[in-house]
Amino acid sequence: MQDPATAKYDGMPVSAIQAGYATHVLPVEKMPQVLRAAIHTLIVRQETPLAPAAVSGMNRILMLLRSGIGHDSRN
Repeated sequence: MQDPATAKYDGMPVSAIQAGYATHVLPVEKMPQVLRAAIHTLIVRQETPLAPAAVSGMNRILMLLRSGIGHDSRN
């Protein structure tokens, strides 16, 4: 979840955090790193590969983050 202190509008992150839905609270520029770690954890734990739709969706999220903050998380 985006750190409310870094959000233009903090209502949604504050609500999600207070409701207990956030596993991470961090600035947007740190999100690709956390998402990549989560993907790695899922891949390591699974005996079967992720569905193409899941991989495509995660790639889309990373691309949106890259275009929004200018950070290429592929490396």
